[in-house]
Amino acid sequence: MKELVVRFEKESGLFSIESPIGGNRLECAKLELNWSSAFVWNQETLLETRLNTPLGEMSGYAISTEPKDGSILHFKVAGPETGDFALLHLSVENRSDRQQKIRRYSVVCDGHVPLDMPDGVRFSTLDGLSGAGETQVREGAEGWSSNNLLVTWISEGAWSDSLVAGGLTYEQFAKYVKTAPAEGGICLNLDAEDPVGRQLEPGERWDTNDWFYLDLASGSPYGALEKFAQRVRQANNAKPNPYSFPTVCAWYVSTPMFGNTDWMNDTPGTVREIEAARDCGFLEYAPVAVRLVPDTYDGESVRREFVSDEEWLHQYYRYKFSEDRNTEQGWWDDEHWNKFGHYAKPYETSKKWAQAIIERGGIPLTYFQTGHVSYDYAKAFPGHMLGNDISELDRIFKGHNPYVVFDYTDPGFIEHLTGVWKHLREAGVAGLMFDYPNQAWIEDGGFEDPKATTTSAYLNVFRLAKEGLGPDSYIHERNVARKVPYLDATVGLVDSQRVWGDTDGVDPVMYRMCGLRWYKTRTLYAYDTDAKNLTRIAERSRDQLRQVLTLLYLLTGRILLANSFTQMSEAVRHDLSRVYPEHPESLSPRPVDMFESLDNPRTYVLAFSPGEIHLLLSNFSTEESWQAQPKLFEANEVGGVGLDPDRQYHAYDFWNSAYLGICSAAEPFQQDLRPSEARMLVFRPLTNHPQVISTDRHVLQGHVELDNVSWDEAATSLSGSAKLVAGERMTVRIAHNGWEGLPVANVPGEVTVEMTGPDPQGILEMRLRGPSSGPVPWSLNW
Repeated sequence: MKELVVRFEKESGLFSIESPIGGNRLECAKLELNWSSAFVWNQETLLETRLNTPLGEMSGYAISTEPKDGSILHFKVAGPETGDFALLHLSVENRSDRQQKIRRYSVVCDGHVPLDMPDGVRFSTLDGLSGAGETQVREGAEGWSSNNLLVTWISEGAWSDSLVAGGLTYEQFAKYVKTAPAEGGICLNLDAEDPVGRQLEPGERWDTNDWFYLDLASGSPYGALEKFAQRVRQANNAKPNPYSFPTVCAWYVSTPMFGNTDWMNDTPGTVREIEAARDCGFLEYAPVAVRLVPDTYDGESVRREFVSDEEWLHQYYRYKFSEDRNTEQGWWDDEHWNKFGHYAKPYETSKKWAQAIIERGGIPLTYFQTGHVSYDYAKAFPGHMLGNDISELDRIFKGHNPYVVFDYTDPGFIEHLTGVWKHLREAGVAGLMFDYPNQAWIEDGGFEDPKATTTSAYLNVFRLAKEGLGPDSYIHERNVARKVPYLDATVGLVDSQRVWGDTDGVDPVMYRMCGLRWYKTRTLYAYDTDAKNLTRIAERSRDQLRQVLTLLYLLTGRILLANSFTQMSEAVRHDLSRVYPEHPESLSPRPVDMFESLDNPRTYVLAFSPGEIHLLLSNFSTEESWQAQPKLFEANEVGGVGLDPDRQYHAYDFWNSAYLGICSAAEPFQQDLRPSEARMLVFRPLTNHPQVISTDRHVLQGHVELDNVSWDEAATSLSGSAKLVAGERMTVRIAHNGWEGLPVANVPGEVTVEMTGPDPQGILEMRLRGPSSGPVPWSLNW
């Protein structure tokens, strides 16, 4: 197959990259180092060779520039045999007799992507911001983003082509993309930046594992971004552990303005919470995690049970940061967690606490403040602080911006952290939240490691934790401070990212931010919109409760609770159980109307196969209904659901328990959604034999709770396996598709089965109930 073609112009220092697919190309691009781009190629160094890349060995080009100001740039461009994308890499050699500091470089500076643009072409961009970056589709070709950026163009109502560019791997620098309209095409810049930068000694060659990605050849914007995310996943060995369980945050539950229940932010309280989840039966559906939050700030252990709500809030939020602000932070050991009341008998050690949670069917998670330094720890270990400097330890600071912070590159501090993580791992603690990680984003230097950059030092926070707690741990990054660029630099180290400040509420923008990152969700990260008080949401309406649960499950991949299981009604627990377990695939639904609904997509499609397509419709208005008219038989790229126009489909509405009939391209399709309602519809192609079309167990209507469903033509039998929950009846809905009579059901003896139907629409119902949880084989014989 044809491969990428790269050309270099010696005197101008320009280069071009041409894809064999569609003839798309990048031209007139330059390299840039510290805002200088006047480099000339040394053609004698040009090699067409095989290059090692984060995605494996590929064909490519390697070339160097001639010396300029003592610097030589070594440039690589690689691509697969398919030629559908390019990987770009730059290293720097210091040939001078003095130190150099690299703070910024570009592998594509002012490159031009020429386009054959007919009249009426319409551009759109989608940024790739992370954390609390307000991801959004914008009209036009002008865009800027950390991480990655999509530019796509549409002509005459159909997509024409797409460009995806951004960072592939992150080791020492953050990555940025910028595009702008240009005559006859698009101007493109791919930059790497770091506030501190990388120090190069005389004669040193800096060859970081920071690579860029450029896709000039993918037509579909959805496919292009999904391929990009899969390649970032592969390059960074990213395997984010799925949050296939809800997490109860002990701090939210114990805080009057949020959960407002009895104090539980200590080890006995969290054990009681798991017991409550067990006793109400929820653990039959999924495990439950509890997050203990040792968050003392000012040296005083404030236990809510000892003071009134008003006094508790006054003390909790005053943040006086007095001279005696000795806390758990930095020590991170059982002694100090006991001293400040977060550990208590009979669970006064990490091991006793974690094992008690695990034995009851829960998952123990904890919490660290990334840079809030305990006063006594800083005085005991000044060398563990940034710049080995504690001279401003007594200086009063506001909010969460201390003047003395940890140095995550210091060998002594790293050794201490290694012991901390070893202790927690051996105890059984499964993961943690890093609060205020912006405190480790150091822009002024002072690292013990003179080669460390702002980015690499920041990554050390999470690398040490992931390595220490192990690959099965859950590492959470609260990336909501504007001081830190909204980066994907932690990909492969972090399992979930926070995208919102402290709240127990909901906002449509939360869902937009996560929904527009569908290609990263579950592939690179889960996203956390912060805690939700399901009881308060349910008081507003059952529709809104179901909407929140559906959107959190599908669009974010994580549900954090601000209320205890003791506060939940049976209806709330029931609806929560409908979104567990998580589907095992690293897939999230496409926002197929994102180019039409720029404010907030309302139509999402999750296709596991052509034979199983799920449609999520969400009405974000709390007062007005919405008449949705999804384009069932059009492609995702033009806002459609993607059903095959040559086939007919059974459709079922999960939350409303409604069969919607057989859909075809010849018939209009409309759904009238109530205020704050989300609908989960599944479409399965009509067959010439009986087929399963839905269940009442899970919003994906059979995808996770049914296995091995098949039709045996010779035996005229439909069979499969159902994952039952002890004592709960599961209804499996079957379209008889013209087959007469009620089938004979066969299930194991301890399982009861009831068959009803068919109803006037031709739907049978098989209701299964068993005394224990687990998979049960079943068959229906006609």
